[in-house]
Amino acid sequence: MPDIVLGIDIGTTSAKVVAFDLADAEVASASQPYPLLVPRPGWVEQDAEQIWQALLHALREVVARAAGRRVRALALATQAGSIIPAGEVGDPVHPMITWLDRRTDDLVAAWRRDGTAEHIRRVSGWHPAPGLPLPVIAWLRIERPDLHARARRYLGVGDFLVHRLTGQFASDLSAACEMLLVDAQTGNWSAELCALGGVDATMQAALGWAGRVIGSLTPAAAAATGLPADALVVAGGGDQPCA
Repeated sequence: MPDIVLGIDIGTTSAKVVAFDLADAEVASASQPYPLLVPRPGWVEQDAEQIWQALLHALREVVARAAGRRVRALALATQAGSIIPAGEVGDPVHPMITWLDRRTDDLVAAWRRDGTAEHIRRVSGWHPAPGLPLPVIAWLRIERPDLHARARRYLGVGDFLVHRLTGQFASDLSAACEMLLVDAQTGNWSAELCALGGVDATMQAALGWAGRVIGSLTPAAAAATGLPADALVVAGGGDQPCA
């Protein structure tokens, strides 16, 4: 049975899956859209469960179209800069707040005035901007302390989907850096930046480089996707850092 690998792109509006053979020829592809949610002007959210179901749908389509071939591995590249407040076991406690969201305009402006923004840039390598995770998490801490207290983990969409596929909390540095919680010098979660957002660094996903094998599928994920249980899940990269 010929082997294939799957490249997965979880974008802002759709999940896309492409199968390639080991000579780099495209074998099959599929995509499934999901909506942006605007509960208030300037607020832009997404339902993480809808994204998960869209990924499952696209994977099942590609598996069907590539019948007679065996999937050996899959890698996810995802939109970065969006954040899912989640409970300890990884289930969302609030819709994902996307990188398009503007609820933190005033907070970021205050950080720019008092020097916090420049300090964040020096530690993380990124200028804080409205919609990025650290400002969003800090806003939740101030405006929604009830929700902030329920969120034991803050997951990027890639972290969330990797956990659904493998049962492991794992991230790659190219996507995690856009959370503005990573020390650019050490490549580890910054205790200082996590404290600014009230984030427990020990509950965050394990960091590492894109391209590493995270693990194989859980039995539940294999059954839901039609993929073989020994298919390997590989950490992909964040879209903008890779570009």
